[in-house]
Amino acid sequence: MLVFQIAVLLMKHRASITKRIYCLNSQIDVHGVCTSGTSPCTSWDYGLFKNLRYAVYATESSPSKHIEIDHIKFKNNFRGVYIGGMTNAVVTNNNFEINTPYVEDGGYGLYLDRSTAYKVEENNFYHEDGVPTGCRFDS
Repeated sequence: MLVFQIAVLLMKHRASITKRIYCLNSQIDVHGVCTSGTSPCTSWDYGLFKNLRYAVYATESSPSKHIEIDHIKFKNNFRGVYIGGMTNAVVTNNNFEINTPYVEDGGYGLYLDRSTAYKVEENNFYHEDGVPTGCRFDS
């Protein structure tokens, strides 16, 4: 299992950078950094994904792997998080700032595609103009 603690991950949009975390058939945890030094943690330094085509793209062909994303800010990404075919994905305590109008292939914060038994809680979705899509769920 891969575990990322993301303090700050900033990228100016470039055509060659399309996906910041690209995960196929793997288990991955992406978390902000705990700053309280206590367990459970009471204070977080949120990780940041900014100005990307995909911030996180994760797919799985069997139910044995999952992804966990917690205490992360997603800002000005065309597609925030795409999770495809995963069981038990966890997306909690994140902030999604969506500044792209929704189109069939993007302009969303979180997209769960053919995924089951997921936990999506305590996330905030922000959009200033147009018709935003915070979450999209397809079976």
